[in-house]
Amino acid sequence: MPESGNDLLKGQSSITLDEKGRIVFPARLRSGLTGTTVIITNGMDKCLWIFSPSEWENFAAKITETTSRFNKGNLLNQRKYTAPAQEMEFDRNGRLSIPQSLREQAGLIRDCVMHRVKLGRLEVIELWDVLEYKTYVGRSETVETLDSVDF
Repeated sequence: MPESGNDLLKGQSSITLDEKGRIVFPARLRSGLTGTTVIITNGMDKCLWIFSPSEWENFAAKITETTSRFNKGNLLNQRKYTAPAQEMEFDRNGRLSIPQSLREQAGLIRDCVMHRVKLGRLEVIELWDVLEYKTYVGRSETVETLDSVDF
């Protein structure tokens, strides 16, 4: 049974970063991508965001459209999210190299967690160091997270 868009948002994958900074990209998450390249950049908190090229174009266009060089917050968004972005290609074994500068920014060491999330209308894959993710979730448990969702 083919997965619907909502099915792709379910679950997370545990993956391992190898000694060369590569991950084996989970087939379940890769099935939602087209082509052999993705764009990787800093995410919010201490994770990386991985975009398909089309989702990246939409995201980068939105950041660029709303950026005023006279607004520090707008400039910070551009500097944090679009400036460090790198286009990376899957190798023939389905592995993806994570640039060292981005690995350092997200604190990726070895054991990682990956899942797909929605950012407004955009879909993005988050890549976290497993300990960073557990710390983030632990801190967030005291925050009401569903209060802004209109069921």
